[in-house]
Amino acid sequence: MSTKPTLIALLHGPDQPGLVARVAGFRSKVLVRSTNSSVDPVGACVGIKGTRIRPVIEELHGEKIDLVAFSEKIETLLIAALAPAKVTSVEIEDTEKKIARMIVPADQAAGAIGKDGLNLKLAMELTGWNLTVIPVAAQAPVLAATALVSASVDPAGGALPEKSAQSNG
Repeated sequence: MSTKPTLIALLHGPDQPGLVARVAGFRSKVLVRSTNSSVDPVGACVGIKGTRIRPVIEELHGEKIDLVAFSEKIETLLIAALAPAKVTSVEIEDTEKKIARMIVPADQAAGAIGKDGLNLKLAMELTGWNLTVIPVAAQAPVLAATALVSASVDPAGGALPEKSAQSNG
């Protein structure tokens, strides 16, 4: 993992350690944590209407900065690190080797990986885990639709017209 002292000092102040994964000029992912459980660390870094984060972004010439809230629970941390993609589940393959599979909806796969793999690379650098993105197609509720037709009742409680068994083919 890489620490960037200047960026950390800008975000946290000179006395606060933190972790940063960064590709200069493009995007940074910064791990943030609060010692006070009633303080949201991401909100504290952003500030009201972005007053704290905006000067940092300007200093970095518009670089995108993803603030990732630290969590003791590794699954929660890995999901947060892969943001802005929506992760449906995490499968830890090997805790010692730090290998996990991130299950995402098929339409979120490109965002999870990022342009030229940047989002995935930064998430791995930030967490120290080797992550694999697994896209999964959404499954249609076929069983529910089959049950509805066979029951011949619509959701509003009225009877549906009977379907003809003949096919037009």
